[in-house]
Amino acid sequence: MVSSIDWESKDINTVYDVFYEKGTRLGGAYNSLRSRAREVGDEDAVKFWTEQIVALRRERSDVHPDDRAAMVERIERWGSMVSQLDLAERAGAYLSAA
Repeated sequence: MVSSIDWESKDINTVYDVFYEKGTRLGGAYNSLRSRAREVGDEDAVKFWTEQIVALRRERSDVHPDDRAAMVERIERWGSMVSQLDLAERAGAYLSAA
């Protein structure tokens, strides 16, 4: 996914805010999936999603707040991941409704 936003023209604080929020959104999706796994007793999935949450937090904390390129890369990648998870969730709803 290529962004149509000119991140170079944005204030670094704005870029950081968007970067942080994208991480929060992806972390929320991971938490939701972990909760569902817990509800159905899928301990392997609980472990997997917990590992994803930890890795995301680590990745986000490893990015320096002045590293525009690293933040933009993650904004785009994490946004794409959230979109994919949302589509997969909808597909699952379609399958369970059938």
